[in-house]
Amino acid sequence: MLHHLARSGGTLMSRCLGCMKGMALLSEIHPQVVLNERVSLVSQARDWFRLLRPEEIARLRRSRADFATVVATIAANAEATRRTLVIRDWSHIDFHAAPYVRTAAGTSALRRALEPSFTLIATSTVRHPIDQWLSLRRLTTMQGAITLGQYLQGCRVFAEYAVATGFLRYEDFTRAPDDTLRQLTTRLQVPFDPEWVTKWEAYDRITGAVSGTRGSGGIVPLPRQPHEPELLDRCAENADYQRTLQLLGYGHPE
Repeated sequence: MLHHLARSGGTLMSRCLGCMKGMALLSEIHPQVVLNERVSLVSQARDWFRLLRPEEIARLRRSRADFATVVATIAANAEATRRTLVIRDWSHIDFHAAPYVRTAAGTSALRRALEPSFTLIATSTVRHPIDQWLSLRRLTTMQGAITLGQYLQGCRVFAEYAVATGFLRYEDFTRAPDDTLRQLTTRLQVPFDPEWVTKWEAYDRITGAVSGTRGSGGIVPLPRQPHEPELLDRCAENADYQRTLQLLGYGHPE
């Protein structure tokens, strides 16, 4: 399992991971919330990787199979076809909630749904909370849906979760993508494919917007987006923000 918050570079990193040989990466999956057909566990497994046959889907629906049973069927088919199954969690729902659910659970619903039935291997990726906020608040769906304080609280709770799973920083990925992806595959215990560098841009079995390159045509570090001067002071005065920096090893911008 791979966890990260919205606008933290997770889509780009998942795209690079997903394009690797033998990989079957299901993207932004949540056991309770399905925004549309593209982020459906069943539709991705069926349409992207042929890991569910029509008769299997019909059987699962007739039996009203729970989420873990559906995943078990997909995992068995992946193993039979010598592919590695990775599920990219839709962590935004559980840690920031808005605008999709009323209250953030504060932990991974995906983990809770699967842990009783599987031995899980999980890691997380993170981004500096200020850069993530500057990107998140530009989304039409997020405008007016979450306050800075609520956002920073979710970041702190996720940072605590990320420390427990182990994490990699998006900023390190943009500076050294190959090395960081090697670390990611090691953490997930999946094979590393060095040919990812020639395949990632054309890979489209992914959800979310790949904005980390901002039209550069490559994976590069990006300058911080413009922001109001008081934002840094507001963050610096917030205990959740300070704890997040401490947990993830970030510094506060000067």
